[in-house]
Amino acid sequence: MVFDPDLSNEHENVLRAMLAGTNRKINIFRSLPKDVEWFKSILQLSSLSQLHVMCEQSWGREFGPSLAVQQHDALTECAAMNLSLMASLAKNCSRFCQQHRAAPETTDKWQPMKDGEGCGRHCNKMNQIFKHYMEDAMSVNEKVIVVAERREEGESACVLLEGNHRAIPLLRVVRMLERESQPQTQLQLDKVRIEAYLGISAYMRNSTFFYGVAAGLERTR
Repeated sequence: MVFDPDLSNEHENVLRAMLAGTNRKINIFRSLPKDVEWFKSILQLSSLSQLHVMCEQSWGREFGPSLAVQQHDALTECAAMNLSLMASLAKNCSRFCQQHRAAPETTDKWQPMKDGEGCGRHCNKMNQIFKHYMEDAMSVNEKVIVVAERREEGESACVLLEGNHRAIPLLRVVRMLERESQPQTQLQLDKVRIEAYLGISAYMRNSTFFYGVAAGLERTR
């Protein structure tokens, strides 16, 4: 998709546009198997909480101390980082991010706060996006990239390869609107649109960003 592009493929063109200018994201896609099939759909808001954050070391460094897991190894942490839990952790740490200078985005350093909460670059970025969404939730129109494993039996983990920082604060907004139980709430939720580009392969575990989540979930079952 990146190194042998099909410029006539509309889906691939959108994905490449989302990656433009970011070497890190190109490296993430380089890890994907070559037989990935891509599909485009509208992601239901109810499905947001079922997604997982990509398995990356910097997420574990920042949020690992706050995860309710018995052992803090990479697989356990990756399996625990579903968007439902991450939205709760981001909500708790965001109030500290407002009071402390965040670490530079070019580093993975983070500042430990009370109760082990992290106030690093991930939380700070999600906090800023959350504020933006809260200013105008009805104009939210996002695109995310999700990868899954083609399996004959059982459900595959669904991992956000691109869009973690936007999906987590968006889930926070959705939860807040649902709690209001006012007539205009459903109207606001109906206006929220998330386009999902889903990549599926039987060899998706070749990508370490997916493997950590899939293997961790299997071990915890």
